[in-house]
Amino acid sequence: MYAQVTRLQCWKSEHNEQSCEDAFAISLSQGLLTVADGVGTTLFSNIWARHLVDHSIATPLLSEDPFEVEWWLRAAQEHFQKLLPGIEGLPWNALQKMQNEGSFSTLASLRVFSSYPLNGEAIQAKLLAFGDSCIFVQPAASSELLSFPIVDAAVFDQPPISLPSKQGVFNRHFQRGMAMDLLLRPGDRILLATDAVARWIIGAANRPKDTPHAAFEAVAEQTMASWPAFIADCRASGSMIDDDCTALVMTLRSDAEQIGEPLGSTAIHHPEMRTRRKMTFLQAVQTQNREQAAILYGDGQDLAHEGVVFPEDQWLHARAVADALREVLAVMRREINGPRAVQKIMPVWRKYAPLLLEESCAASVRKTLLKLGVTLDESATSTAMVPAVTPGRNMALNVFVKSPEQLQLEQALLLALHTNDDAALVETYLALQSLPYAADFIAANQAEERIRQAMQRELGHHQLRQAIASKRVEQIAMASDRVGRDHSFLSPTERQIVLLAHQWMDAWRSQDGNTLMTAFEAIVRSPYSEALLFTDQEKLHLQRLVEQRRVQQQQQQQQRQLQPPQSNTMSQPVLAITPAPLTPLPIPPAPATRSAVGVPAISEFWFRKVCVVKRAYLLHWVYQKVSATELEQITLDDLVNAPLIHNGIVQANKSGTALPLLPDILLPDIFQAFKSNPMVNYDSLIQEHGLTDAQIKEILLIFLNRQLFEDYLTWEQSLKLEEWLQLTHGCGAEEFRCRVEMACPWVMDLSWWKG
Repeated sequence: MYAQVTRLQCWKSEHNEQSCEDAFAISLSQGLLTVADGVGTTLFSNIWARHLVDHSIATPLLSEDPFEVEWWLRAAQEHFQKLLPGIEGLPWNALQKMQNEGSFSTLASLRVFSSYPLNGEAIQAKLLAFGDSCIFVQPAASSELLSFPIVDAAVFDQPPISLPSKQGVFNRHFQRGMAMDLLLRPGDRILLATDAVARWIIGAANRPKDTPHAAFEAVAEQTMASWPAFIADCRASGSMIDDDCTALVMTLRSDAEQIGEPLGSTAIHHPEMRTRRKMTFLQAVQTQNREQAAILYGDGQDLAHEGVVFPEDQWLHARAVADALREVLAVMRREINGPRAVQKIMPVWRKYAPLLLEESCAASVRKTLLKLGVTLDESATSTAMVPAVTPGRNMALNVFVKSPEQLQLEQALLLALHTNDDAALVETYLALQSLPYAADFIAANQAEERIRQAMQRELGHHQLRQAIASKRVEQIAMASDRVGRDHSFLSPTERQIVLLAHQWMDAWRSQDGNTLMTAFEAIVRSPYSEALLFTDQEKLHLQRLVEQRRVQQQQQQQQRQLQPPQSNTMSQPVLAITPAPLTPLPIPPAPATRSAVGVPAISEFWFRKVCVVKRAYLLHWVYQKVSATELEQITLDDLVNAPLIHNGIVQANKSGTALPLLPDILLPDIFQAFKSNPMVNYDSLIQEHGLTDAQIKEILLIFLNRQLFEDYLTWEQSLKLEEWLQLTHGCGAEEFRCRVEMACPWVMDLSWWKG
């Protein structure tokens, strides 16, 4: 996706470019935009605001987690101290204010965190805001306008949440950010604005003949040249306050348009940053500093990528210690120079003493309290005031670091999930499952069900290959039924063997002599006769059939000999029918025009079962009734093309150009809805037609695959499924009919086939 950005800035009447307290920063290659508004009542707020937006680009804030925010803010605060101009010449009151309060600024940012197309051409982005700087989103061709985080203009009358430049002033649970994830598409417009512009847009709802949407349009149409005059007119009319006015207007463009600059993404911090954070965190663990460990761990994303496992009980306890220390420090900073310092500090200390009495991070606090005369003994604490003891309180701070090999396996597992590679998924899972915390990683990525399905399929594939190796016809047919009709994982030879086995078992179940002899002859005349073995019972039955046929032929010959000769000289020749031998009959290979390449082996027995489910499915899904002929036609079309469609889904998922097609994930819900539909009469369906739940699921998966892939081709490739199938088959209609007849000879008995 591409993006165009218009930068708009006009400062307050009494400001200039240097003293303007608004700031912005943009990095489209990283998918980052941010604006900040320094609080004018604090010193050097313009420098702090500029530093915050620069810091947002260099080290993006990835979440609103309060400890993650504090880690990110502390890094900005430390660097900001080096940027401050000399303060020696400041008046004493200004100097004291600077030392006590520091600088403050609001912040609003947009971060694209997945730039690969999904759900059409949509990308995923996170909005994050502290205070009254706002983000507006107008979807393409829509009158809707999203306003974040403020929707009511009255909120601007309240002091905004803002981020301080001094570490001790920040309260992680009060100065909290607001976050929102959303999808963005080509044609969408996004506007980031500081409070004066944001208030003017939202406040349009209270102005006669104006709306927030119209106000948004007015701002979005401005250019850098027209912006100062536009702001002057708004101020003159009294609709906008005299303050610094900054806006970033971003318009998204499709890849086909290629207008603007390519829009990248930022999902995680760069490896160097994560490595530094990991080393600092491990130092905090080594010194048993739980407050530092809680802050450095943050939301855990960075360190998880580096293989650090912070057990939940210890993680929660570290956060509790950090919160307790913050509460004690807050009251100490406020009261330590007051006349009643001990009386004010003592109750707070007693409340949190159970958490802080032995903590290294509270050593300086305990030392100061002793000097003040505060009793430190935990036993003096009132039990009514003691907070709930957190898990891990009496344990030494300890973490686990995964090996590089385990991290590689975890990344391989994620890749296999993304590409729907069953074999790689099972192989990686088996290598991972015995490693520490592997189960937690799998659960965190919600992969348990997907792995279970992959293992079932791979087991079925293995069992079918074992059955083929055994050469037992019945075992081959049964193993094939268990895996369903997707045999794309088999070689062409193996698929033909499975087809012959199914044809034989269908005939065996029917106990029709002619059908049995036809299936038997198909085996012995094929190149795969030695790959299929019959049971003693089947051999005995075949011998009886051959003998019966021989007797019938003798009787027919005797009857013809007793009949008087026909006067018609054009009589038809008699075709002698000889019994089929019990050994392979050598015949020349079929011509190339009769090849079954690309067509799966389908038995008529299975075809009839799928027809039954297809009829019920049409009633369930689209309330549609079809004729018997039409039902056979669409069912055969589904079965013949199922392997190609499956392969198409695999290739589409591997390409990564669209939202992954995950029919296996959708199947349980589809199956449950189908099963519970009264129109289907599920119990009767499976009993009357000898079906199982597993077979129903396999059939439904064929229908679901086709539906998902057809939608994918329509919306992502602008291609009809029929066109795609014709291109993929690579042959004309007549050639394809020949292939189907070769793979499924029984289709020639369908009443409509020749037509």
